Amino acid sequence: MHEELVSAANEIIGSIPEDADDYEKMLIVHDAIAEGCVYDHEGADRNENGLFHSAYGALVDGKAVCSGYAEAFGYIMGLLDIESGICSGYTEGNGYHAWNYVKLDGKYYWVDVTWDDIEGYSPSHQYFMFDDSIMSRTRWLTRNQN
Repeated sequence: MHEELVSAANEIIGSIPEDADDYEKMLIVHDAIAEGCVYDHEGADRNENGLFHSAYGALVDGKAVCSGYAEAFGYIMGLLDIESGICSGYTEGNGYHAWNYVKLDGKYYWVDVTWDDIEGYSPSHQYFMFDDSIMSRTRWLTRNQN
């Protein structure tokens, strides 16, 4: 399974042009995950652990819930040496949710690949590199964030 995960991540990394800056790298990874994964509604309804919560679920199985999307994005950012992390909290009307933060040019931004993955459409960028004002209107961090 580890080899499959590494291979899937390297396939996305291999699609990034050599001269891409960090913003372009993040965008390519964001879009590749959104295009290659579908939201696992059944997994979300089961309220139990499974591969759909992991980077493996998003990158290899192509089915994940929000935490799987976030794990996949964070995993590849780590391979690209781009500072990022996963955070979790609550969204109005949707309950528990997980997404990412990234650092670009000394500033932090939020990235939510799950919410940008609109089934049947090209990836949206509404929740790619959004700021605190938008974050505070759409979600709340849980208190135990690092």
